[in-house]
Amino acid sequence: GLISELKLAVPWGHIAAKAWGSLQGPPVLCLHGWLDNANSFDRLIPLLPQDFYYVAMDFGGHGLSSHYSSGVPYYHQTFVSEIRRVVAALKWNRFSILGHSFGEYTDQQLTGPGVGLGGKDRSCCPTAFPCAYEICRER
Repeated sequence: GLISELKLAVPWGHIAAKAWGSLQGPPVLCLHGWLDNANSFDRLIPLLPQDFYYVAMDFGGHGLSSHYSSGVPYYHQTFVSEIRRVVAALKWNRFSILGHSFGEYTDQQLTGPGVGLGGKDRSCCPTAFPCAYEICRER
C-alpha cells in the first residue's frame, strides 16, 4: 500500500507526491495526465511489482501541489523543470518513468537540449512495465 505522502519544497510553495513500494527498490517516477493528479495511480500501483519504489508527483497547480502565483502561466517547460526539481530532491541518479498522457509527453521532453536528464537511466511505459500496459489495456 501507500508508504507516505511527500511535500517537496519549491520556490512557489511545494510539490506534493505519493510513494509506494520498497524504499530499497529501483525508483520509478509516475507522471499523471493533464488536469489530473497523483491519485490517478492509486489503483494501478498496487497491481505492479512491489519491489520498486514508486513516487507519483502532482504537477504544479494540480492535486495537492501549490499553484503558481497569479498571472504566471503554466508552460510545458515549467513542468519539465518541476520533474528536475523532484528528481534532485529525491537524490535519484537512475530512475524509470511511468507516464500517462500529458505525463508521458512531458517525460519525452526530458532528453531535449539543455534539460540535463538525458544521461539518466530512464524508460517509459509500456517498455519498462509491460504488465502496466496489459493492466491498462484490460480496463
